[in-house]
Amino acid sequence: MKIVVVGDMDDVVGFSLVGVEETYYVDPEDEESIRRIIKSLSIRPDVAVVIMTPKVYEKAADLIEKLTEGKTFPVFLDIPSEGVVKAIEGMIKKALGVAIKLEE
Repeated sequence: MKIVVVGDMDDVVGFSLVGVEETYYVDPEDEESIRRIIKSLSIRPDVAVVIMTPKVYEKAADLIEKLTEGKTFPVFLDIPSEGVVKAIEGMIKKALGVAIKLEE
């Protein structure tokens, strides 16, 4: 089962750097693209978790609720930007043995 990230460029690049293989860059204002991606991910049996930034999650929260009702997977999570940055910094330090300070 996969972890997938849907978000702005910084989040997508950050998660790619720490090993997330499937990411989708979306403009947080492009509701149509966000909803299309969410629909496609919600029916894939290989996707366990979809991580999204709050702005992206907000655009499709109603759709996510409908698509996940009664289903165990995938789980759609919104992660605050500050938490994402700290998580990425921690993963980079663990993977590379070097602390990197990311700026938002």
